[in-house]
Amino acid sequence: MTEASIANSVDSRASAHCKLIKCEDAIPVYNVSDGDKIVGRIQTKAHFVNIVMNGKDEIIKVPGNAKVTKDKASPKDEVWVNFMWTVSNISYEWNLNFKLKNENVIFESATLIQNSIAQNFKPMMNFGNWTHAYSCKFVVTAVDLNLPEKLPLMIMQSNKIQVFNFMKNFSEDVTTCQADLSTPDVGHWNLTNDKSEICLRFDGAVKLNVTYKDLKNDTKSVLLNVPSSAYIIPSESYCASANASVNETTEQRLTLGFYDNWSLGYLFTRDANITGDKRGDHWILHEVTLKRKMMDVLTPNCLNPGKIEVDELKDVKLFYTMNDRSYGCISDQIVQVDKDVVAHLSHVRVQPFMLSPQFFAEEKCSADLMTSDLIPIIIGAALAILVVIVLVAYLIGRARTRRQTYENI
Repeated sequence: MTEASIANSVDSRASAHCKLIKCEDAIPVYNVSDGDKIVGRIQTKAHFVNIVMNGKDEIIKVPGNAKVTKDKASPKDEVWVNFMWTVSNISYEWNLNFKLKNENVIFESATLIQNSIAQNFKPMMNFGNWTHAYSCKFVVTAVDLNLPEKLPLMIMQSNKIQVFNFMKNFSEDVTTCQADLSTPDVGHWNLTNDKSEICLRFDGAVKLNVTYKDLKNDTKSVLLNVPSSAYIIPSESYCASANASVNETTEQRLTLGFYDNWSLGYLFTRDANITGDKRGDHWILHEVTLKRKMMDVLTPNCLNPGKIEVDELKDVKLFYTMNDRSYGCISDQIVQVDKDVVAHLSHVRVQPFMLSPQFFAEEKCSADLMTSDLIPIIIGAALAILVVIVLVAYLIGRARTRRQTYENI
């Protein structure tokens, strides 16, 4: 399924349900009961999506009236939460597993059961201090990425969760997920071929500056982080172009999915006609594509909630690197994707067209080289100033001593 067909499918579905801003209904709050006691609280707007290759999306929503209980079989230092509901005579069960490790809460796993058929998810997210509530705009987890026909997703929106140390209401102490903070977390992504061999590695922290129109048609902008938990979309990523092996291919693509129907794609090439390298021994980042679904939780009071926007920049010519090298850059790099989107990339280490699982020797960006060259100069200058200060202080002290000696005589 192509990116365009996915976008069209989601866009048509969104248009049907989101003609009015009211389509973004209230966020359900579920009390976790253990007998007649409330032992936890989960605020979330959750649904499951299977993006099937023929273009049809299968969507399962968790209703606000789902029955939520703590599983009595929960082991010590664990809380198993069970959601149960029925739609059109089909029974659903959603099980969440939280573990206490070193005084931190780990959202370890989740299972969706539909008519006795189970899908398992592994969020493996650290919710922080066990006495705090946890807040995060989005928790998105993919499963069964080896299945080419569909991409099962668990999407939890506008989350506030506390299942340990719950006292009648959410704790005033709140741990906020890294994706919602000003500084993005560094993610690590490995793209593999059908033999599970790594062909492309990408490490980095990515922040997006997105401009949009609000309900008053005023221009607004928001800063959004690409979560380190972003998942690789297999149908939009590849190690080799059509009819080419990994060794022969001149392009590779990595597409990351995050939030609800957002994706960020990178296209790398070593085609000499594109890189401008006559010897054909360099690779570059050639294209960047962002697909984003407008929604209030990310772009407040947006004009067209549910609309899919696609931003694309071709001929980027970034990360110009020798074929037998990886590219590294700690410094912030700015990519103007289009008039509405600016991407900030930092702490980058990337290697396409890999022949082994390990990064090749690193080729540093000019900004990092400049910084590394300046550090010895700055340290040397600081030491020189310190020596001058000490020498002046010594001479002043010596002059005072001589004057006092003369006065005593």
